[in-house]
Amino acid sequence: MSLLGGATATTSSLENTAWPPSKAIDGDFAGQKSKSSCTSTLISAAEWLRIELAASLPIRTVVHFNNEEDLMISFFYHVGDDPDVSVNPKCQAGAYSDGGIYECALTGKYFGITTATSQRVQVCELRLFSRKTAFPYAVVTGAPAFSAFVSA
Repeated sequence: MSLLGGATATTSSLENTAWPPSKAIDGDFAGQKSKSSCTSTLISAAEWLRIELAASLPIRTVVHFNNEEDLMISFFYHVGDDPDVSVNPKCQAGAYSDGGIYECALTGKYFGITTATSQRVQVCELRLFSRKTAFPYAVVTGAPAFSAFVSA
């Protein structure tokens, strides 16, 4: 069961007002910015996305679905109780991603994605789970496999 019930999403900036932060957790797995199913920040060195959960919860698995045309490079996942997500502990450092399933082992009210270089934070869909997956680090390349995992 996803931990996103009652969660809210915010970003440091918006690349396009048609792509609000709520697109990261709205359940739309289309994965296409052109169809307004993703959110994306501007390109700069200190961009972030923050998900505020209903309470401080354990996060064990992060499922990040992204647009194949806009890959994220040098980014970090953070979990903790500080609304400034960049100061919370890192549970994952990613070198390159068009999406994937990542393990985490932290508890917090805030989940965040920050960048290490001048780039945008982009998320087409995000799911957070309090249990580990059976197949960690699997790269998600299309909506059908991703949707099958989320519905499980």
